[in-house]
Amino acid sequence: MISESVRNLFWRIYRFFVVAAAVAAFLALAAFFAPGAARGAGKVAPPAQAGAGVTAAAGSAGLRPANGPAKPACARRGRRFGPRDPKELGAFLDPIFSNGMAQWHIPGAVFLLVRDGRVVFAKGYGYSDLSQKTAVEPDTTVFRAGSVSKLFTATAVLDLVERGQLDLHTDVNRYLQTFQLPENFSKPVTLANLLTHTGGFDDRAIGIAARNPRERVPLGEYLARSMPPRVRPPGELYSYSSHGIALAGYIVETVSHEPFEEFVETYILEPLAMRHSSFSLEGVPATKLARGYIVRNGAVEPVPYDAFNIGPAVGLNSTASDMAHFMIANLEGGVYQGRRLLPEPTLREMQRQQYTDDPRLPGRTFGYYEKYFNGWRAIGHGGNIRGFGSLLLLVPEAHLGIFLSMNLDEPRFEDEFLHNFFDHYFPPREAVDPPAPNPAFRAQARKFEGSYRINPYTRTSLEKLATLYWQYRLKALPDGTLELHSPRDYTPPTRWVEVGPLEIERADGEDRAVFRRDGSGRITALLLSTGGLEKLAWYETTAFQVRLVKILLLIFLSFLVVWPLEFALRRLFRRPMVSSWSRRLARLAAIATGVSAVVFIVGFVRTARAMDLWDFTYGVPAPIQRLLVIPPFTALGAFGMLVFDVRAWRKVEGTAFDRLYYTFLTAAAIGFVWFLGFWNLVKV
Repeated sequence: MISESVRNLFWRIYRFFVVAAAVAAFLALAAFFAPGAARGAGKVAPPAQAGAGVTAAAGSAGLRPANGPAKPACARRGRRFGPRDPKELGAFLDPIFSNGMAQWHIPGAVFLLVRDGRVVFAKGYGYSDLSQKTAVEPDTTVFRAGSVSKLFTATAVLDLVERGQLDLHTDVNRYLQTFQLPENFSKPVTLANLLTHTGGFDDRAIGIAARNPRERVPLGEYLARSMPPRVRPPGELYSYSSHGIALAGYIVETVSHEPFEEFVETYILEPLAMRHSSFSLEGVPATKLARGYIVRNGAVEPVPYDAFNIGPAVGLNSTASDMAHFMIANLEGGVYQGRRLLPEPTLREMQRQQYTDDPRLPGRTFGYYEKYFNGWRAIGHGGNIRGFGSLLLLVPEAHLGIFLSMNLDEPRFEDEFLHNFFDHYFPPREAVDPPAPNPAFRAQARKFEGSYRINPYTRTSLEKLATLYWQYRLKALPDGTLELHSPRDYTPPTRWVEVGPLEIERADGEDRAVFRRDGSGRITALLLSTGGLEKLAWYETTAFQVRLVKILLLIFLSFLVVWPLEFALRRLFRRPMVSSWSRRLARLAAIATGVSAVVFIVGFVRTARAMDLWDFTYGVPAPIQRLLVIPPFTALGAFGMLVFDVRAWRKVEGTAFDRLYYTFLTAAAIGFVWFLGFWNLVKV
């Protein structure tokens, strides 16, 4: 038999170690939540490959890194540069396509180049359908152009402006009949804002597509129900918006009194003799339509054709030869084979820079983005949807345009191709030395360090979780330069050198970026040539959020050890059991809250990893909907825990250790509810 004095000694030792452990855990949490500790957190956790699809398709489709700062064009005539001999061009391109397509597992591609009003080169590579071994043909193989469609929507808007039926600088609510944009800012949204992606809208990907054309929602109905909210005044920041372009297409419908697809067919495709192009898949012969593919676990797999509810933003289907007609019209004063697309002054206005986040950076025209390659100004647009990647790029000074399309979306091939093409055919017209590191910058470089969130992103739905996967990291190096890491290290890191106040240039001289700060001098954004990145607070970073959830779940699971151990020791040492009804209910509330939190997080992560995240474009998948039933009950349990905790301290229920440990659990529960609310995972 154990004597009473020995039992009392062991009981005191047990309480001492448990209380000490609780205090140590509390101090560890306090240190973890300190801003300095969070900023020093480790490397951003890499996401699953499949996670890139949703946000890239709906939020950042068509954006590619520019390869040069905004430099004025040299007075020397551009027509002395660029490819002229089709045979030489073919010999240059063949190894690029053969090697690149093998490296990135691209089944098929097409490339076409126009110059001085004619097609200089057109060639298909690989297969449009792997199972049938159907070769890609520039004249007949139809590719899905993705966001290249936005150029046609901008053209349709400017056509109606030329007719006097639209005004680029009038409140778009004037043209909307079935719904209105909220007037939550003093400045109205205009068509000029929509065409330059400066409308100030939030982003959205959930529900932008249907599994087949029969399930597609009419454009006006979809926008009335799903138009993202306005989150900033228009004209203040470039933020890519497929919904903004879709709204411009809907305004074309309302003003012209005909469906958008029919308007484009009548006033753009037919005059340009684009006979194999349309905004509908229904009229495209299955044998002519390229099949889209993705790479999953190292294997190339076909993907279904999606029917988009935002057709004016991503819905065009076309051949390379048809796209040549559009490029020629845009390069030759608005005319293709005697048929006019737009008046020349309107076309010049369309291709002129209309907005830039900073005068030192390239900007946006009405529809196109600007890029500089070795000092040459180019305008264009990319298109990236599941299974397809496309690019249309014009060099107006050289009267040259290229169209590239693939039936597998691989931006890294496209970037490498452009780099090789412009270095070979459009080298710098004057030598420029790369920037040298500034030793004086070393002392202030650390204030620019941190994580940056890609813009656009979703603020109002669970899609906000995607920003955990799309964070850039900026690191100060000992030599006074900055190193920028892309999300998931998708591309190699780049080094940047200070060249002016809040201005940095890539160490190879191929790009520039500008920092933006608020009135207090705090850095708020990094403005790249492709768009802005928002600097994150310490608590918004992936590293902090992942560590937070892990710690909270461990705290919840601690009751699986603490309370059974307490029960066993009480029996062993003949201590009274917890008998108060309120303490028993309190423990039941804690167990229910902790179990629901663990089940939700584990279930959400496992479900997301097992599914194709592109399914979110059809709506919130059923398995996720079922899991989202849990968080409101978790929040209710946390509230109950708080009530029981306050009662225990007021009425001095239980031992001091019991109350302290329960407060520890309650704080974890409240922290978890904050996490759920921050990521829009609970609505109570």
